[in-house]
Amino acid sequence: MATITLRRGTSSVDVLELRKLLDAKGYGTNTSPADPYAFDDELDAAVRRFQGAMKLATDGIVGANTWTALRGITVKVSPTSDVMVPVEATPAPSSSSISMPLVLGGLAVVAVALVMMSSSKSSGSVAGYSARRKKRKARRARR
Repeated sequence: MATITLRRGTSSVDVLELRKLLDAKGYGTNTSPADPYAFDDELDAAVRRFQGAMKLATDGIVGANTWTALRGITVKVSPTSDVMVPVEATPAPSSSSISMPLVLGGLAVVAVALVMMSSSKSSGSVAGYSARRKKRKARRARR
């Protein structure tokens, strides 16, 4: 995942990732560029549109805040507010993960159901928690 700063005139594989992320968010250039690895004027305009919509500095420079907004999930704090909160998105651990939005009391919440880890010995995993819970239950039953 790219974390470098990109601006007009840059040419790299990270520019291609930027194009894909903008397309996925609906801010693509709608044209097929001659060089998809080059940060051209059309891409600069698309970045500025995205930055404006996300209430970021509309300088056309793709830095840490723009990357976070592109990769993150933006949720509205309340139905009547224009305040948007970026929530960092993490890559799914496998194809069987499910992501679904929920609305609770006017607050949009993103719930991501992760696949349980196979190791029950890991103290930080969901499976590890379940194993410890079963052991406690068994001890209580013996008393």
